[in-house]
Amino acid sequence: MKGEIRRAQLIQTFGVGAIVDANGETFVVKDTTYWDARERIECARLSRLIQGKSLRTFSGNANEEEAVPVERFPRWYYCPACNRMRKISKKEDYENEDGACPRCKNAECKHKPEMIPMRFVAYCSNGHLTEINWWEWVHQKASAAENGQCKDKDSLKFTSGGRAGGDFLEMKVKCDKCGLEKDLSDIQRQVAKPNVVEGYGQSCYGRQPWQRFEDREACKAQMKIEPRGSSSIHRSLVLSALDIEEGVHSQLKSEISPEARAAIEKKCQKLIERSQGTRQILQTKVIQKSEDIQDQLANIAEIFSDDEDELIEYGFQFLLNELTTAAPELEEAEDAQLELLDAEYALLAQGKDIEQPNFKVFFNDCSEDADPILSRVFSRIGQVKRLREVRAFKGFVRGEGKTELSPDLGGNQNWVPAIEAFGEGIYFEFNQNTLTTWLEKSGQQVRQALTKQLNALEKLQERVKIGVVEDPIFILAHTVAHILIRDLTFRSGYSSSALRERIFCVPDEKRAGILIYTTDTDTEGTLGGLVDQARPEIQFHLVRNLSNLTSWCSADPVCRETKESGFQGVNQAACHCCALVSETSCGHQNAGLNRLLLSGMGEKFGEPLGFLSFVEEAAREDANVC
Repeated sequence: MKGEIRRAQLIQTFGVGAIVDANGETFVVKDTTYWDARERIECARLSRLIQGKSLRTFSGNANEEEAVPVERFPRWYYCPACNRMRKISKKEDYENEDGACPRCKNAECKHKPEMIPMRFVAYCSNGHLTEINWWEWVHQKASAAENGQCKDKDSLKFTSGGRAGGDFLEMKVKCDKCGLEKDLSDIQRQVAKPNVVEGYGQSCYGRQPWQRFEDREACKAQMKIEPRGSSSIHRSLVLSALDIEEGVHSQLKSEISPEARAAIEKKCQKLIERSQGTRQILQTKVIQKSEDIQDQLANIAEIFSDDEDELIEYGFQFLLNELTTAAPELEEAEDAQLELLDAEYALLAQGKDIEQPNFKVFFNDCSEDADPILSRVFSRIGQVKRLREVRAFKGFVRGEGKTELSPDLGGNQNWVPAIEAFGEGIYFEFNQNTLTTWLEKSGQQVRQALTKQLNALEKLQERVKIGVVEDPIFILAHTVAHILIRDLTFRSGYSSSALRERIFCVPDEKRAGILIYTTDTDTEGTLGGLVDQARPEIQFHLVRNLSNLTSWCSADPVCRETKESGFQGVNQAACHCCALVSETSCGHQNAGLNRLLLSGMGEKFGEPLGFLSFVEEAAREDANVC
């Protein structure tokens, strides 16, 4: 029962509760109470959003065996040669028996085929997962008078064939003992009938496949049946944070002597300890910069030769940081992620070079003299020469996600699985003046064209939170990010799945930024092929290509004229030929994309005036004036 997955996949794809395929068999990953992850990862701004829990990963020592405990799931298998079904017991797992069909293995069969896991499993939106009772599936309407008391659970066969191939009507489970058979057409309705799921007839069994019967929970949710590879079966809740030092606190820290800094921090800690039940009052005083706290900090500052005002300011920032990050209530993953992004954007939007241990960014202002189009689209482009990203597995949900399950299933562990990676990137800051002018001129037309798409995004987020901001500026920035990822794939030497996006958006202020980056778990980071594409002398190529790639798609005119695409119509004029990227690259499940916001030709053509079209039109007008 051995298989290999990358360490990073334990966070994003195959975390706790996910079904993993390994060498023709399938398993579900057990919760972290069974794990042996010892190496700690430091990232305070991420840890505080998960109740102050520590972050852990597996040892980086290649000589140590790193293993995640799993449970076979589903246990029902069938033989592709003789179609016989059987349920593999835990005893057989412990004895490490091979996966060959026992009947074919004992018979004079040349191929001795490996058995295949059944495709369908049952789950509920409270996060529980269980087997389908295939014997009950066949016999649920059996009459004892007509068919007798059939109890032979080793007589089932699974067949799939006929003209329709994999159609549900052609998939059948048959009992050789009593002759009953039933197709799988009920699965199309998804809702599982009582007794066809493993358990005792209740709607939900109330536990995970690896949990004991005694660990089950009372759950009245209706179970649903879907293929085991469906995205509804498991969705990881992951928080991603860049390792940055935030705000004034980080700027002052480098300007103050270590001795003075230590003394101020010690004084601040004493103030916090004395506050005890009145922390909220202390926080209010800090925000208002009350005179009594200012006097106490000034007393410490008099001892040192550092600038007194800077020391006092550092003390207030330290107090505020400590008071607002001390084990808050557990936040929803989407809200927590937005908080992380807001802090990163606040630092990047300053447009100043950043030189921190794990975050180095050097900005190039986009001069109108160099390229009038580039300067109107982006006000500045930053070369992110080094970054450290920490991703933490906060939990998972199934189906509609009514209940979020923690990695330890409520076992009150003080850590969560995490991974750190180092890399590089390019930051693009949209020109705020251009965005404002574009929306003043075409905002009403743009919103009218986006009405259906924005409504679809709102409905989707009511069911599944994907972090999309329901605003034209976000859709614009998100689409640009995807087009840039596809273009940079050919320029930088990295695969499209290696590049990732971070979308920063403040619609009320007409501001937005994009970070395209790549990371690697090696501490040395990546090779520099991506950041090299942001050199000042070649930046204009990115915008020129952006215009070309958004104005035409190889699937046009079908793609361009498609009003609703993607799941539940969350996209418009976006397809795999132009704007969609791999799921590992997009943090928003490829939702909220629209090429017309970039290349729309205006009301005459029945389209909104796109942002790039507006920029090019303005550049031509200026050229004619000159």
